Amino acid sequence: KLAVARRLGADITINYRTSPDWPAELLAATGGLPDTRYRQTALNLYGQYALTKESSLRLDFIYRNTRLDDWTWGYNNVPYTYSDGSTVTQSPNQHVALLGLPDIHKYDLTSLKFCASGGAPLPLAVQQTFEKVTGTRLTEGWGMSETAPAGTFTPRDRPGRPGSCGLPMPRIDMKLIDVAEPDREVPLGGRGEICVKGPNVMKGYWKNPDATAAAMTPDGFFRTGDVGVMDEDGFVFIVDRTKDMLIVGGFNVYPRTIEEAIYQHPSVEEVSVIGVPDPYRGEMPKAFVKLKAGAPPLGLDHLKAFLADRLGKHEMIGALEIRDALPKTAVGKISKKDLRASERVRAV
Repeated sequence: KLAVARRLGADITINYRTSPDWPAELLAATGGLPDTRYRQTALNLYGQYALTKESSLRLDFIYRNTRLDDWTWGYNNVPYTYSDGSTVTQSPNQHVALLGLPDIHKYDLTSLKFCASGGAPLPLAVQQTFEKVTGTRLTEGWGMSETAPAGTFTPRDRPGRPGSCGLPMPRIDMKLIDVAEPDREVPLGGRGEICVKGPNVMKGYWKNPDATAAAMTPDGFFRTGDVGVMDEDGFVFIVDRTKDMLIVGGFNVYPRTIEEAIYQHPSVEEVSVIGVPDPYRGEMPKAFVKLKAGAPPLGLDHLKAFLADRLGKHEMIGALEIRDALPKTAVGKISKKDLRASERVRAV
């Protein structure tokens, strides 16, 4: 049997080898590893992604409100370091927190056999650093509550693509539409809003038919609000949320592009970029940065010089604010909403 995921409007069909019990094999491909003895997570129990992962992984340990010393104890001591390994699922900021431990290199992380990231975009620099430190592959998936929750995943039996959240899940149709002209599909390699159709998509918003209708295309695809790119092999790259996109001097600017560049700076632990009013360009990007422990001070001019060959002129940040911590949502994502609110208060 074949489980097929395809992008409409292009000759891309992604075949997955399956058997009569293919759901179990699919869980194995997406993280539910039968050959790992201990499966752990630090994801909040009330997140859709976390609930799916935790139920499919048959977790032995669930960390909640975890302290970092608890994590390192778990990785470095009995009972977690059995030779048959551990599976760990986390959100990106939890990977960052682990890597931020000043003595992380002292710990034995060889028990880690499979690590997955979800719930928010995984910065490429964080992924590469995590893999270097742990010696373990870190894969990424994408989805949302409305897609119950997965839409893409990175198969274990084939190489991934740097910066990609993987391939469409089996039995899912995916297309990308023009953000400004939703009736037009974008070609492969072009940026567009990701639209999904399949048995995983919700029936609708509870007692809100108007919101349901607004979220669907005429041909029955769910509009996710995420802007992405699909390459010629079907790998999906998340660019940003449509609601987070900035208009800078008439150009569309995506905060994640800027954030990925800033994450390459060796002093940066976390970063979030939002748009703030600018009298000339309409909006300008402002970066909020948390520095790594012991890092030297970071100024706007220095960071702009670092970014000069990594960003276009219209993408260059115009303001920088260093914070001891960045605000988080209930599920651990950096909260751009809170950052925007603080800017509005400041502007009054």
